[in-house]
Amino acid sequence: MQGKAMISDSLSPKPISPGAAPAARRAALAGSLAAGVALAAMSPAWAQAPAPAEQEIIVTGLKRDQALQEAPVSVTAFTARAIEEAGITRPIDFINATPNLTAVEANNAGDLRITIRGDAQALNTDAPVAVVIDGVVLTGATGLNKDLLDVAQIEVLRGPQGYLYGRNAISGAINITTRAPSETFEGQALVGYGNGETARGALAASGPVIPGVLGASVAAAYRDSAGFYENETVGGNVDPYEETSGRLRVDWTPTDSLTIQASAFSSRINGSATNYLSQSVIPGVATGGMIPVDANYADGRFVANVGNYNRKEDDLYALRIDYARPWGTITSVTARETQDNIFASDGFPYQPGTAEGTQYNRREHSAWTQEIRFTSPAEAALRYIVGAYYADISQTPFLLAAVGVDDTGRVFPANRPRAGAPNQTTGFSADNVESEAYAFFGNLDWDLAPDWTLTLAARYDHEEKSAIDVAPPAFSATSGVVRSQTFSEWQPKIGLAWQASDTLNLYASFARGYKAGGFNAAQAFTITGGAAPNDYPAETADNYEAGFKSEWLGGALTLNGAYFHTIKQNSQLFRFIPTGFLNAVTVIDEIEADGVEIEANWRVGDGLTLRGGLGYVSAEITEYRGDPGSVGNDAPYVPDLRSSFGVNYVRPLADGLDVIVDASWDHIGEINFDARNSPQALRDPLDLFSARVALETERWTLSIWGRNLSDERYNSDVIVVFDDPALFTQAVFKAPPRTYGAELRVRF
Repeated sequence: MQGKAMISDSLSPKPISPGAAPAARRAALAGSLAAGVALAAMSPAWAQAPAPAEQEIIVTGLKRDQALQEAPVSVTAFTARAIEEAGITRPIDFINATPNLTAVEANNAGDLRITIRGDAQALNTDAPVAVVIDGVVLTGATGLNKDLLDVAQIEVLRGPQGYLYGRNAISGAINITTRAPSETFEGQALVGYGNGETARGALAASGPVIPGVLGASVAAAYRDSAGFYENETVGGNVDPYEETSGRLRVDWTPTDSLTIQASAFSSRINGSATNYLSQSVIPGVATGGMIPVDANYADGRFVANVGNYNRKEDDLYALRIDYARPWGTITSVTARETQDNIFASDGFPYQPGTAEGTQYNRREHSAWTQEIRFTSPAEAALRYIVGAYYADISQTPFLLAAVGVDDTGRVFPANRPRAGAPNQTTGFSADNVESEAYAFFGNLDWDLAPDWTLTLAARYDHEEKSAIDVAPPAFSATSGVVRSQTFSEWQPKIGLAWQASDTLNLYASFARGYKAGGFNAAQAFTITGGAAPNDYPAETADNYEAGFKSEWLGGALTLNGAYFHTIKQNSQLFRFIPTGFLNAVTVIDEIEADGVEIEANWRVGDGLTLRGGLGYVSAEITEYRGDPGSVGNDAPYVPDLRSSFGVNYVRPLADGLDVIVDASWDHIGEINFDARNSPQALRDPLDLFSARVALETERWTLSIWGRNLSDERYNSDVIVVFDDPALFTQAVFKAPPRTYGAELRVRF
């Protein structure tokens, strides 16, 4: 199994004092990387007999196929086999196994807020990574968080990838490739059951329709869970989850030079929403009398008198055409993407009474995207990609928020204000946002010498956004007001790669990333007296990076590492406004991040593979005009240390019968959830253990699995509402407890 592997303790970054000067931190981080490079350079002296042959991992996220160990970028790849053996079924599973990558799952089914290399995604904003599925760059912020369906490979590229993917690839990209139709008919079925009354089923089939010309693959999955946390007031659990999803992919090769890939994906989710609990020094504002006010306290009781719900519908249709000739390949990718996310619950502070009312929210997103590019032959010493991109995005509404009277113990749909009982609307905010974006890009790789490659790349993105307040005048003094903004940015990259030996590659690069700005609800500015801005600017990130990729022990051990320094401008920051239950986004003017990443994979032999990844990042607020007192603090939502260590062991038990053991330890360092680094909003480090044990034959696999085996109780999200010590209040979201179950997979 290729992937990540165990790292020697001597390569781990030494603890660095938070109070150390930036130069000292950079020197220590660079020293850690230098140690890895020095050991990598010694690898020829460690040569042994070649390890057993294993299929090489080819990454596609750079828009040109390239071997993982030759790609001059910090990237973690998960193959189909690794995905199955590690029991990866949802995005959070591979996120937890990737250095310098974390995520928050909270609020509703679509909410998966990613933090990568010190760049944290704020609620109601786009992710700091481009999410790419079969070459389609998703434009919606909630399109990733669903079951992974018949996936062939997952690649996480760290560092700005804007020159490839545009406005949301400010700090990286997640590239997901689905399984292509097979040349012979094959399929598999899966059934599973676990605690929380969780049932899961999946079916996939693939094969030729016209051999050598037309093939198809189809997959479907179903997941249903009763949840884990009980509502003591109304009974039942507050966190049920049900998802039904399906995918169809058709590959047509009418001629040797023409390939057409058409795909359709659909997902329907029924779940829960806004399962936050209020911690407050004000007794009447604490949910169920929650004490203490501490981000580490995760034993609060759910007592809201309103049952919550979440309905989410996602659809993605794509058409890719490749026309390949000796002089190059022309590629066209056309996509239609739609998302509709409705979530409703009791109002803050989620008490059993009726005084706090109810809240109803809706987000709709639809987009047409088109990319066309030309890729020169891969064998030439001068290789290039040029192309253009267009997107027409409609968010109607971007976010609708309705507050109502709690007179029935439930929330009625409120896409328009409700007059009279039940749930009469008392507050209503809605803005429609339309965007039109285009981009031009080019990427040149030039072999200056047999062992040296220079990369020059740039992309120009231009986006025009407009927002209109569509709330009725009775609820909004700004009803009908139209706001417009234009965002544009050049995203260059320059890189140099040196193949120092057959087993060592070194690279260095500079790249700029960019993420468009946006609008707050038109009402927010008026209600807050200007504290919540009408709009917020685009983010930019300048990243300087040096890294290495190496092989030891005849290829049995791979060791890769990178050091980076990033300067980020206008980092978007979420604010919750209790008055009217409004959300707003402000910015931290500048954050500087320094970090290292080291990954290794060691095929020890006799079926044993060790893997590991370690990431350390120091992200410091260096300018914040809105709150000068926070300058010098740690950036919010950024863990200082992120590591994952695992073991995979395959042992034959009998002829044709193997036992497979895959276990991992994931560590997430301490996190400050607010810019002021309030001690109440500081979460201690976490250690999460997972394991999967399977019996496998050529035809079937029977497995048992468990996640968070030590049953760590922690909060996955903390939102500070009032940071005044006399009024300190925050909302916390409890992460899932220990989960476990059994699965049977049958191949046919």
